[in-house]
Amino acid sequence: MRILILNSLLAFLLVYVSVTHAQTPDQDLCAMSEQVVNDLKREQDKLRAKQTELTDREAEIAKREAAVEEQVQKLQELRKDVEKINAIQSKENEEKITKVVETVEKMSPKTAAKLLGSIDERLAVTAMQKINATTLAKIMNSMDGVKLAQLTEMLALGKKSSPKQEGKVNTP
Repeated sequence: MRILILNSLLAFLLVYVSVTHAQTPDQDLCAMSEQVVNDLKREQDKLRAKQTELTDREAEIAKREAAVEEQVQKLQELRKDVEKINAIQSKENEEKITKVVETVEKMSPKTAAKLLGSIDERLAVTAMQKINATTLAKIMNSMDGVKLAQLTEMLALGKKSSPKQEGKVNTP
């Protein structure tokens, strides 16, 4: 906008100097007027060049903005796909855990205790959270003391793995 105003002002000055030049008989003034006209033309050319450069830059920015918007759209589509996959996997895992719970509840407490003591602790805790309290109490009575302590701690802490399993040492 500024460049257009300056460009218009220069064009006006060129016309004004030309008119003034035609009416002035003085040679010095004519020489000065020609120099002013030439200076104004150079400035006008510079402004046109800057306007062209600015237009080119604006076009490049618009092109880059479009590319960024396209990338954002692709990322949003990928996020939706990942969310769908996670939901499917979560549902499948929930179904598998339900089957494990049903199986454990049908076992004898001693066999169920051995099974829960031998599988991944997080899986065992997740299953234990779904087993009814009476059955779980019988199973826990049949468990090894160390394993029972670890699983009970994880159950109380909400499925976090025990420090011993991660190779960490409990320090106060």
